[in-house]
Amino acid sequence: MDQSSSPIEIVRWGDPDLPPGLDALLQEAVETDHEWVADFRPAWEAGAFAGDGEALFVAFGGGALLAMATISADPFVEDKATGRLRFIYVRVAARRRGIAEGLVAACLGRARGTWRRLRLHTDNPVAAQLYERYGFRPAAGEWRATHIADIAPLARWP
Repeated sequence: MDQSSSPIEIVRWGDPDLPPGLDALLQEAVETDHEWVADFRPAWEAGAFAGDGEALFVAFGGGALLAMATISADPFVEDKATGRLRFIYVRVAARRRGIAEGLVAACLGRARGTWRRLRLHTDNPVAAQLYERYGFRPAAGEWRATHIADIAPLARWP
């Protein structure tokens, strides 16, 4: 089945082994100038996505891994009530199908009841618009974050 017409399935990945196709997805991320991917495997191996309110979500379509996103404790602040959306990437060929929105919604759903505040970093203006639709706001003066959201007033909640 053609990936562009196949249904998308978003899954919370609970297996201790990484999902099939993740290495290829991470390689594409590197090739499209997403340097953050170098931090993913060490974070995974340290158990960064296994705690309360944390997860790795992946999107499959046509039998292929198309995208990923994570929610975890924010490793860049000491506040234990602050979570972070991280490692969000959608394959170039799978963009404009609502996959990123589905992944963000899944992450926010997982965050419910755990985090008081969420932070993220993006250099992508299209991604920034997506986050802002979910109630994130630009974060002036925040270290290693371009956007923040206080959980209670999030505009959209899955």
